[in-house]
Amino acid sequence: MSKLTASQITESADQPKGLAPTPTRTAKQSIIIERPLKDVFVLGLDLERRCQWQRDTVIGHLADPDVPQLGAKCVETRKIAGGAVEQWDLEIVEFEQDSLLVIRAECDCARVVERHSFGIEQPGPGRTRYTLALETTGLRWTSGDLQRQILDRLIHFRDCVETADTSSELARWRAARLRRKAEAEEAALAARDTDTEDVAPSDVATNMEGGLPIE
Repeated sequence: MSKLTASQITESADQPKGLAPTPTRTAKQSIIIERPLKDVFVLGLDLERRCQWQRDTVIGHLADPDVPQLGAKCVETRKIAGGAVEQWDLEIVEFEQDSLLVIRAECDCARVVERHSFGIEQPGPGRTRYTLALETTGLRWTSGDLQRQILDRLIHFRDCVETADTSSELARWRAARLRRKAEAEEAALAARDTDTEDVAPSDVATNMEGGLPIE
């Protein structure tokens, strides 16, 4: 079940520096998810898993797996028309546990601010109202494009949450992150060991005839 809430389209005369001169568009919509609030929030917080419910997202890589909340950054690879891909830089700029996530996403001259709100839906704690609001600048989307983006994300996110065993899925993703971090540390250590094995030429001058150091 989903409920369309008020949306609006505005033009901002004061655009962020470097962004293309296109209108700033905003819209929001809500959906009811038949899972407890905590489960829904945990999945929404996981930036690397967005590829599971955003159809244009191929993969995401956290800059630092040890920073999962406020300040977390992620590079997201997305498909675009013609089979090409583009890189989006994501950052969590606002965070309230089990209540609010604000994510800023930027790619070249485009910016999208995502506001994810979570709340318990009556009559019980096993249902969650999830609201997604998007504010776009520098994208040539119509109001219809924006609404379709929101609806698509809401439906796929709901399906992902309701069909997944959230706790075990999260555990597997955390384990995968730890493995990637360990592999990166091992690679860095191996590279450092290789560097130390490269012995620099001796500074001691050698007598080429007798093979003895020159006094």
